[in-house]
Amino acid sequence: MRAPKSGLSKKLPLLVGLSLLVARVGLADTLAYVRASSQYLAEKAPAAYHPLNLLDDDPATVWCEGIDGTGEGEEIRFYFKEAQKVDRVVVTPTPETGRRVSIVRLSDGTNNVNIELADSIEQQPLKRPLSGTTYTLTVVQVAEPQRESKLDKSVACLADVLLYFKNKPFGGKTSPDKLKYDARRDQILGRWSGEPLGAPERFMIFAIDGTWDWTFVPMLGGKSSRVTGEYRFRGDRLLMRKGETGRWADVNFKHKHVKVDPSDIGAPLGDYDVVAINSALGEDFAGEYNNAAF
Repeated sequence: MRAPKSGLSKKLPLLVGLSLLVARVGLADTLAYVRASSQYLAEKAPAAYHPLNLLDDDPATVWCEGIDGTGEGEEIRFYFKEAQKVDRVVVTPTPETGRRVSIVRLSDGTNNVNIELADSIEQQPLKRPLSGTTYTLTVVQVAEPQRESKLDKSVACLADVLLYFKNKPFGGKTSPDKLKYDARRDQILGRWSGEPLGAPERFMIFAIDGTWDWTFVPMLGGKSSRVTGEYRFRGDRLLMRKGETGRWADVNFKHKHVKVDPSDIGAPLGDYDVVAINSALGEDFAGEYNNAAF
């Protein structure tokens, strides 16, 4: 039995509209977060096959896709806060994969490169660097099943995908071993839209380096605004502050998952999450934010 898809649809609806990703805060890295079009056992074992496992330079942790079929066409998307160049790609296969991944394609939205994989790490220097705020790695072709794998023989997996620029993974200062899955952080990573559902004016982005970015874009015109800052967890409490020197505030973070009835008129394309924060940072920031797609 194959696991059902995660909350992300095949078209990655939760990942649209990232033109609001902006310049780094202080010493923050440019990598914002990563998402996959599907994930094996996403609900039962979220850490086991999470796409963040591709970033940690640890062959023992893997990402596996979670759709019916062989996994061809499944995607991992890397989101950056600003345009990032990539001049070398390192892809690590895994014997854990149910079916061997033989070809992947990396695209910056304009240009792309195909990478053929064997059983060992594949390093692909690029004659011309790619450049973009969003990179998509697509599983183009899978080959024979792996006899030693304990997974379903149609599940396609990879151990690591590292994007380098001038020998810096993801062009930043953070070492890959710091990019591991964290259950608390994973609840907030990504781009969130404020209420009303489907017609937001406020947007919040939480990045993997501990920074956040809030923007207000009036739908009927008027002055936009933007505030950036940092966040961290203390136990289950989410603390946020404006800038790099502001006072830390407990925002009384709440998280819930919303199931969608596709027969409802005007319903989002799939299930989505909602996060809520209080007014500790100011009334402008308070309220619920969602990652629903329409």
